[in-house]
Amino acid sequence: MRIGEKHFKCLREVWTSFERDGSPLKLAELFISEQGRTVLFRRYNGRGSRNYEQLEGNPELNFNGEVYRLWYDCIPDHAIK
Repeated sequence: MRIGEKHFKCLREVWTSFERDGSPLKLAELFISEQGRTVLFRRYNGRGSRNYEQLEGNPELNFNGEVYRLWYDCIPDHAIK
């Protein structure tokens, strides 16, 4: 993974959560460096989220047959300094 001029070898981890009716609520995508520090956190919302329609046009991630829309990214200070 590359952030600015820095390169990181990362493990990608994905977490999901669902509404009680089974509709996808949110997905978190984390990229963790060899040193065990998160270098990028991405939050996506699924069709069960109240702002899903408002996120139309944002980047989408298809995971297990469901489409999630990007809500926000977080890049910690250590990854950009």
